[in-house]
Amino acid sequence: MALPIRFKNGMNQRAEHYGEAWKRIGNAFPELEVWFVDVENDVYEEHKWKDWPTVSFRSLPFEDAVSLSPDKETSEPSQYTEEFHLEQCNEEVKAVYTKLKQQFLEVKSSLKLGSTRNYIGVVDRKRIAYIQPKGKKVHLIVLMAEDEVKEVLQLRHHEVVSFSKSRQRTWGGKNPSCAVNIYDTDNWDEIQKLVTRLVEKYQEA
Repeated sequence: MALPIRFKNGMNQRAEHYGEAWKRIGNAFPELEVWFVDVENDVYEEHKWKDWPTVSFRSLPFEDAVSLSPDKETSEPSQYTEEFHLEQCNEEVKAVYTKLKQQFLEVKSSLKLGSTRNYIGVVDRKRIAYIQPKGKKVHLIVLMAEDEVKEVLQLRHHEVVSFSKSRQRTWGGKNPSCAVNIYDTDNWDEIQKLVTRLVEKYQEA
C-alpha cells in the first residue's frame, strides 16, 4: 500500500482507533506493508502494517517520539546494517559514506551511529543528522537551517535540498532541517566545516 508522506503522522491514531481489528489484519497478512512516498524529495519509507500501534506520541517530546517510532534504533542486533544501506551504492558513494562517518567521529568521538531501515542516524544527546546512502549519492539530512548550510557550502559543489515545513517537522520537530546531496569527496573541506558546525551547534543547545 502506497500513501503520501503526510499520512504517516496519523497512522498511530488510526491503528489505535481500530484497535483489535487492526492487529488482526496484521496477523492475517504479515507481509502487508505501507509505503509513504515523498514525491517532493524523491524518497519513500517502508513500514510493516504491524508497526502500529506504537506508544502514543502525544505526551512525548519530539526526540523521544522519534526514538519510539517503528524504525527505532534498539540494543538488539538489526538486519539494517551499514552493509544493507551500501549494498546498491557505487564505489564513489561508499567512499563518501566512509569519509563522512569518519568526519563525524573526528569532530566528536563519542557520537553514535545507529542503522535503521530508512537511514543511519547520527546521535549525540539526540539525533542531529540522518545519513541515507543511495545509488549515486549520499543524502545527508542535517538539523540546521538551510541558510546556515548554504553559508558553509559556498562553492555549491554539494547540492543543498530545501525542505517544506511539514518535511522539516518530520525530521527535526521544532528544529529546522534540510539536506545535502554528496556525490563525491571533492571540496571536502566544506563538508568538514558543515559537520563541525552541526556538532558544535548542539553542544550549545
